[in-house]
Parts: sequence; C-alpha cells; structure tokens
Amino acid sequence: MKKYQFISPIDDEEYINKINDILKCDSRERILQEYVIQPLIESILKNYDVVPVDTKVNGKIHNYELYCGKYGYYKEGKLVITTETPDLCIAKNWLWANEQKSKSDYCATVEIKSVFSKPEFLISPGYDEKGNLVSQNALEELCSFINGKMLSVLKNQNAYDYQADRKYPKTLKKQIGIHLRGIDKVIVTDGIRWIFFYKENGKCYSLPPIDLGKRICKKSRTKYRHNKIDWCIDETVIKGKTLKSLRNYNLLTKVIEQFCISPACQMEDIRKMIPHQN
Repeated sequence: MKKYQFISPIDDEEYINKINDILKCDSRERILQEYVIQPLIESILKNYDVVPVDTKVNGKIHNYELYCGKYGYYKEGKLVITTETPDLCIAKNWLWANEQKSKSDYCATVEIKSVFSKPEFLISPGYDEKGNLVSQNALEELCSFINGKMLSVLKNQNAYDYQADRKYPKTLKKQIGIHLRGIDKVIVTDGIRWIFFYKENGKCYSLPPIDLGKRICKKSRTKYRHNKIDWCIDETVIKGKTLKSLRNYNLLTKVIEQFCISPACQMEDIRKMIPHQN
C-alpha cells in the first residue's frame, strides 16, 4: 500500500500532550489508536503499513487467518471457530485482497486498551497518590495463562483446544493468547506501558515492559479508578538551560522498530536493550 502522506516523527512532548488531551475529552481506545499509537508506529516503521483491522468485514476477498488467531465458542449447542481481530496490523505492502500473500508478510499485531478499561483489560499498573500499588495484571501471570490455557496443543493433534476456550471469560490475557495463535509478535499498550509479547517454539514470552509513566488512581467507594498520569520526566541542565525529556521514549521507538523487523529468535538481543525498571 503506497503511503501518500509523509508521517512526521512524533516527539515526546507531542506524545504526552496528545494523550493528556485525549483523556480529557474522549478516552475511547479508537481515539488513542488513531491519534497517537498508529501515527507513532507509522513514523517509526516507514517501510511498513500500519492498518486498522479491529472491525471485521464479512467476505472471501480477505483472509484474516494470515495474521489473526482463532478461538472457539458455542452457538445453539455447536462449536463455532472464528478469528479474533486485533486493533492494528503491521504488514509489508498491505493488500486487502490478500490471496497471494503469506504469513511472512505480516510482522506483528497491536492490541490497544484505554486506561479506563475494566480491571481485567488494564495494561499499566495502578498506584495510589502515595505510590502504593493498587491494581495490576502481572506480566508473569499473563504469560503463564497464555502458555497453559491458550497455546497448549491437544495431544496427538496439531490444533489448539478450541472447545476449552469457552471456559475462560474474555480478558486481556485471553485476547493476547488468541492473537499469538495466529502471529508470532503482539504489541500491547495503553500509551503508558508498552509490552512486547512473542511466540517461539510454540511458547509465549515477553520482553521487559517499557513504562513512560505511572497510572495514578483515586479511590471511589470501594474501587480504585484512573485519575491521572504521572509521566516520567528527566531534566538535564546544559549551559545553564534545563531540558526536559520523557524517560524511555527514545528507547521505546528503537524497541518498536527492532521488535517488528526481527524474527522471534532474535528477541534476546532486543531484551538486552531494555534496562531493568523498578
């Protein structure tokens, strides 16, 4: 797909301002996707297409199975197996009529969530005003569930256990697991935390998450709800002038690029790029 418009790089100040503005007026995932996440990835991967695929279209001209995973559910007592679409697909020379394409033309998919999502879909941890952790979907638990429930293959069969899918309610971990059934690399983000999942030899792994800030929550009755983002800002003094920058933002852009263009077997090299975060 030819790009008719040059995508200018999004700097860290613009990134912060866009997300802050969005959360004030419209916190829907689609708005975050269209105004921040998709443009950012497009500005990094100039030789790839970043395409919204969250709305499934019926028809035979497009094969979703080239980049989407499948799951099973029961309808009128019968098992139905269908594809689960992510929010974005990163591909080489995207074509809607993709019968001549192969799985290798699809690099990764992206799942985006709002900071106002239900607890089972939240990506970044939540902290109270004192810095105490009040909510999280722990990365270790996500990978454990995906490997144990979503990527396990039936004995003597080269297929996933689609019948068992109905046992598990729709959650972030279930969505990621389904996506990894269809493609080897999945990016998950809410704009604050970025997580890079990949599948190697049939097993789910993750790079260390990259955090650009903290999600601060406020208690409302018995539940903690998102209140604001405490962005991680570094200050550097050069010749008496204080310069501010978003911590890990340059690292994030490098990891997005390398993650998407590299095969799953090279993820350990990218892992070394990411320092341990407290």
